[in-house]
Formats: sequence, structure tokens, C-alpha cells
Amino acid sequence: MIKITKIKSRDNKSLDILCDITKTIWEEYFLKFIPKKEIDKMTHFLQRDILKAEIHSDGCNYYLITNDEETIGYFELHQKEDYMALTQIYILKEYRYKGFGRQIFEFIKDIVLKSDIRIIKTYPNKSDLELTQYFRNLGFEGSEEIYIYVGQDIYFETTELEYKL
Repeated sequence: MIKITKIKSRDNKSLDILCDITKTIWEEYFLKFIPKKEIDKMTHFLQRDILKAEIHSDGCNYYLITNDEETIGYFELHQKEDYMALTQIYILKEYRYKGFGRQIFEFIKDIVLKSDIRIIKTYPNKSDLELTQYFRNLGFEGSEEIYIYVGQDIYFETTELEYKL
């Protein structure tokens, strides 16, 4: 059974775990889509103080996912005016395809239902057909292609998907 914990900006231990797991996952996952030097630029900004500032920004929340006391992934939600943006959701490679994604999504839906919002949007990389299909299997719809600026002159070409509660 998984456990999901919201990270608080003053919880340095959880922030350090988030930095470490994000770097591990990004270095494995993004190599399919972008060059290593671009990943290195992105992971350079995975520092406790930067994440603290992001958590303090309006509506940004990170959550650690653990299974049997081992951190296996994380996700990030941003509350917008009329929707919740699921901007990141990553699980370590060895824990994928084991049903954790559906459990995590049920937790995310519970978070959204506790707010006044009834729409979740996510933005999988356009080249990641497997992830896009995963979201479609959960009930997400849409096909609008957009570019998202992720910093350091890096843009992701994504497909905007929407889930209505």
C-alpha cells in the first residue's frame, strides 16, 4: 500500500529526498526526449531553496510517494483559478506498471474534490505516446498541442489533456 505525503516548505529532509528522486527519475526518463546536457541544465535547479520558494508560490504543492517506507516517486499540483494542473507525476522505473499510478490518481482526485475545482489538466510530452495513452486510459481527453517553457531556454512540446470530475 502506498503512502502519499504533502511536502511542507520547512521540511528539509523531505525537500532533499524530493531533489534526489527527481534527479534520479529525470536522468532516466527524459533521455528518451531531450539531450543529457539539457537534463543537466534542468536538474541544476533542483535545490532545496529553489523548491522551498516554489512551494511558497501561489498554489504549488509537491507530494512524495512511498511504498513500504521507500520513496518511489512524487507528483506536483498547481492550483489555478478554474483547474488543477498536474504538472509532474513520476515513479521510479522499477515501480512502474504495478498499479501505483491508478492509486495515485485516486488520491489526486480526492485532493481536487476537496477544492471548488472540478477539472484536472496535465501536459505529457508530445513524444511520450505511452504516457499520453496512460492518461487517456484514466479518462483524460483533449489533443491541443502547446509549448511549455520549463526554464533555461527549454520548451516542451506537449499535449494538453483534461479530466472532468
